[in-house]
Amino acid sequence: KIPKTTLAVAPLVWDPNGKYPGFRTTIENTGDNHMPVDAKLSLVSDDGVRLQSSVGYGKWLLPKAKESMLFRIDQPLLPGKYMIKCEIQTGDKPIVFDQEFTVSDVELAKPSPKISSVRP
Repeated sequence: KIPKTTLAVAPLVWDPNGKYPGFRTTIENTGDNHMPVDAKLSLVSDDGVRLQSSVGYGKWLLPKAKESMLFRIDQPLLPGKYMIKCEIQTGDKPIVFDQEFTVSDVELAKPSPKISSVRP
């Protein structure tokens, strides 16, 4: 019997707290194998400014375990719309998804609840 390998990923949310603000997600290994969790995030503004962040390199997630991952953003986000692309390497096929994010003058970090697409 081949052990089941599955990773569940929560939508990204903006986390302005702590020393390093950034986008946070929770991943859960719902399978029966250890899984690598190397993840990359690209953030592109409407005017083409691109920011990137990586997290989890060298980390493994045990079966049935959960991990909170923070993609640190090292500079302030200007008001406008952003497209986020997140790619999580799992040792098999990567999990890739896109999410829209809006920063307004009033509320400097309000995530859009809409995920454009999720490709397991």
